[in-house]
Amino acid sequence: MAPTIFDADPLILAGLRHTRTPVVFLDFDGVTHPDPPSGPVFTQLPLIEGVLRAYPQVPVVLSTTWRVFYPLDVLRKQFSSDISPRVLDSTPALGTSQRANHPALISRASRQSEIDAWLYENLTMAHPWIAIDDKAHWFDPGCRNLLVTNPHTGFTSVDSERLRQMLRERLF
Repeated sequence: MAPTIFDADPLILAGLRHTRTPVVFLDFDGVTHPDPPSGPVFTQLPLIEGVLRAYPQVPVVLSTTWRVFYPLDVLRKQFSSDISPRVLDSTPALGTSQRANHPALISRASRQSEIDAWLYENLTMAHPWIAIDDKAHWFDPGCRNLLVTNPHTGFTSVDSERLRQMLRERLF
């Protein structure tokens, strides 16, 4: 079981707190590979990493369910050596009562509430972010920070262009 405490380096977070650099929250199943996988996993991760290389200041936080079963250091090993240090942390796994009783006003949508809780704990609720996920129903309807992938294909070249656009909008 992955630790429930935040692993992010406080110095990195302090620096990030004073910028408008967006955080990318990344799901795995249906994003880095099709869901359910029909072969090897993480086949689409190189496309995501290709976009991230163009934005070296942008950190990644894992919002995948895998974070509940594997420690962050194991999950980081799935990334290329130049991207892995930018994987700062993973979101907390919140149950319904934890969402309802959270000290901040967070979303009632499951995945978005975990992102909100991470932002509240580490940066600010107003910090720019982008979630890459295949499940729109885990986010508030019309969430402008969500890039929804097709679960049957995972992240595609079309999604690469959408991610670039979303990053440009939030960086400038």
